Amino acid sequence: MTAPVIHWFRRDLRLADNLALRAALSTGAPVIPLFVFDPALLGGERFSAARLAFMLDGLRALDRALRDYDTRLLIRHGDPLRVIPQLVGDVGASAVYFNRDYSPYAVRRDQALEAELSIPIYGFDDAMIHPPDAITKKNSDAPYSVYTPFKKQWLKLEKPPIAAGAIEGRQFHKLDDIDTPDVPTLADLDVAPTITVPPAGEQVAMQRLREFLDSAVYQYGEGRDRLIADPFVAEPPAGTAYLSPYFRFGMLSPRQAYHAAQTAARNAPDQAGHESVATWVSELIWREFYMQILYHNPQVLTTSYRPEYEQVAYLHDPDGLVAWQQGQTGYPIVDAAMRQLNTCLLYTS
Repeated sequence: MTAPVIHWFRRDLRLADNLALRAALSTGAPVIPLFVFDPALLGGERFSAARLAFMLDGLRALDRALRDYDTRLLIRHGDPLRVIPQLVGDVGASAVYFNRDYSPYAVRRDQALEAELSIPIYGFDDAMIHPPDAITKKNSDAPYSVYTPFKKQWLKLEKPPIAAGAIEGRQFHKLDDIDTPDVPTLADLDVAPTITVPPAGEQVAMQRLREFLDSAVYQYGEGRDRLIADPFVAEPPAGTAYLSPYFRFGMLSPRQAYHAAQTAARNAPDQAGHESVATWVSELIWREFYMQILYHNPQVLTTSYRPEYEQVAYLHDPDGLVAWQQGQTGYPIVDAAMRQLNTCLLYTS
C-alpha cells in the first residue's frame, strides 16, 4: 500500500489553485488533509474572536468541500512541532506539504518542523503572486523599502497561471481508520462571540470576487475615496471589494484575483473603467509589498519600520486609549473609522 502524504492547511483554506495541495495530489499517494489548532495562535494580545469565528466557518466550508471527494478535514489540537511528527508516525506518511506563511512565528515554526521530521517537507509560495525574495533592487539582493519602484518591478514580472486540472476523490485518504473530530465551535474553544462575521469559504470568496469585478470595480478608482456607513450591505459599494478576510485565510488566491481582474480590464466599458481596475490591482500589489516588508523586517511587528518614529513621545492615557478604540473620542471621522474597524472590515479592504 502506498504511504500517504500530508497536506497541512494553514492560510490556504481552499481546494482550487492551491499550489502545495496540487503538488501533494500529483504524487499519486493518498493525501491526508490536515488542520492543526495551534495554541500559540489562539491566544495572546493579537487574538481576535471575530477572526477565529470567520476561520472556523471557513474550515467548516473546507470540510464540506472535502466530503465531496469522500474524505474529511483531519482536525488536530496542539503544538504542530509535536502533533505533526506524531501523525506522521501514526499513519506512516512519506512527506508533508504546506504553503508558506511569511510571519516571523510561522518561519521559525516551519524551520523547526523541518529539522524535527525525518521525511521530506515541501513548502510552496502560494500566498503571494511573487514571493518575498523575487523582487529586489537592481544590482542588489536588497528588498525595496519604497512602494513605487517595487510596483514597477512587480508589474514587469510574468505572472504565474492559475493551477489547472481537476481534483479526483481517489487522490485523498478516506481517513476510515483515523480519528476525525468535527471542526470545533467557538464554544468548544471556550471563546465568546463578539460580532457577526460575514460568511466564509472559497465559494463565497469567488462569488464576491465575481460580483465586484462584474460592475463595481469600474467605479472603484473614484468610489474608494468616499466614506460609507455600513460594511455589510447586500451589494458592496464601488469603493470596496470586502475580500480582505478571504485573502487572509487563503479562501481566495492572489492569482485568482489578479487574472480575474485582467479579464475585467479587457471588458472595461471605457478608459476610466480600465484605469479603475488597475487601481484595484495596485491594492493587490500593496498587499505583497507589505508582506515582503514583514518577511525581510520581522521587527516591524513590535517596532516602527522607520526608526525616527521610535522617538515619538506617546501619551500615557488609558481612558483616552479606550475611547479611541471604541470610537468615542468626539472626533466624528476618527470615531466613524474606529467603529468600522470594530466590524473587522475597513473601507477599500
